[in-house]
Amino acid sequence: MRNLTRVLVLMPAVIMLLVYPAHADDLTLEQGIDIALEQNLGIKQAQEGIAIANAKTVESRAAFLPGLSMTYGYTRLDSEPTMFFPGMAPIGPSEIVIGTRDNYAWGFDARQPLFAGGAIYYSYKASKTGQDVASLEKLAQVNDVIEQTKSSYYNVLKAERIRDAAKSYVEMLEAHMKTAQAFYDVKMAPLNDLLRAEVELASGQRSLLTAENNLNMAESQFNIVLRRGINEQVNIADNLAAIKFGEELDACIERALDIRPEVRSARNRRIQSEDMLKVAKADYLPSVNALGHYERAGSDWDVNGSSVKDNSSWYVSAVATWNFWEWGRTKSRVDANKARLNQSDIAIAQIEDRVRLETKKAWLDLDDTSKQVEVAFKSIKRAEENYRVSAERYREHLGTGTEVLDAQALLTRARSDYASALGDNAIALARLEKAMGVTLAASSISTGGAK
Repeated sequence: MRNLTRVLVLMPAVIMLLVYPAHADDLTLEQGIDIALEQNLGIKQAQEGIAIANAKTVESRAAFLPGLSMTYGYTRLDSEPTMFFPGMAPIGPSEIVIGTRDNYAWGFDARQPLFAGGAIYYSYKASKTGQDVASLEKLAQVNDVIEQTKSSYYNVLKAERIRDAAKSYVEMLEAHMKTAQAFYDVKMAPLNDLLRAEVELASGQRSLLTAENNLNMAESQFNIVLRRGINEQVNIADNLAAIKFGEELDACIERALDIRPEVRSARNRRIQSEDMLKVAKADYLPSVNALGHYERAGSDWDVNGSSVKDNSSWYVSAVATWNFWEWGRTKSRVDANKARLNQSDIAIAQIEDRVRLETKKAWLDLDDTSKQVEVAFKSIKRAEENYRVSAERYREHLGTGTEVLDAQALLTRARSDYASALGDNAIALARLEKAMGVTLAASSISTGGAK
């Protein structure tokens, strides 16, 4: 993607793999996207829209070709048609039979448009543009589904890591309570230390329950995006990694305005409006058609003629039709299409403004979360060292249990913040991709990072 992204590796990838090893049966991001794209109803609906556009193009193209029709009919008269001749002496008046009571007719007609003021051509051109619009609408839906899949995928990973931090916190609290109990039993620590440890353990267990519930909801959302059972077990590969986006904001906005499906679709709709305006103006001009007719007639069903009429006849003709006065109907139709063209211009401006805003917000979010990842990662190292020192001081009776509990809470918060920053960072990139109308390989955000 022309060096669209540059990955900033905060820690070697091997560390991530050691801490969060992938399993062969874990669902990868690419696999999740494939499932979502296959199952999404919006994409299926958009595909039907493409089928409709294709059918309309075939229909409009048929207008260039001759139209053929055939008729067969039967007519019975109350009596044989005759013609009266007054006559002159000495013959006198007389009647001559000129037809039959039973009349069968079979006809074949051909009609070929020769000139329609451009209406046929521009109708066809508009339908071809409609195919492009339908394809772009599907592409926009695909981009939405990819962004939803990535966001829900990373939300699960973020929730898993926050749950793991909460679980680790409970384990640390349990270990500390055992130490406090042992010190209290030998009269080396006051009862207050033990009670404080028990209270903090209960609080940590509640936090763990909340984290597990949040993870359950994130997994349910992921299942909904993939149109799976809402309670289906979710096992996904952990590919969260620190990233940094290297493209400038102005370049991102320019790219978004150039390739975002919604923008391209709006511009194509304007082209359609221009063509339909030309179709409406074509009614100001006459139309010319070539006509051909062949007929067989007779007094029996096989239309093989009769005693008073040949069995076949034909003719060809060219007909020009000009509706030069319709009480303003054509002008009104033209005015309506001019208004639709103006609407298209307004729609383009609105969509471009929205795309600019979405791209800028996503770019700023990505830049912000990238910085948060760096800060949070450094905080973990400091919090780990603070906890190590506090625990060691407590074991040596140089510190208090409160110091240990505070250090444990600080470390847990640092780990949770880092997990949130990593998840938000990946989600911000997915949203920027969607805002720009591009899809970057998931590998671009999984080549680096930490636990």
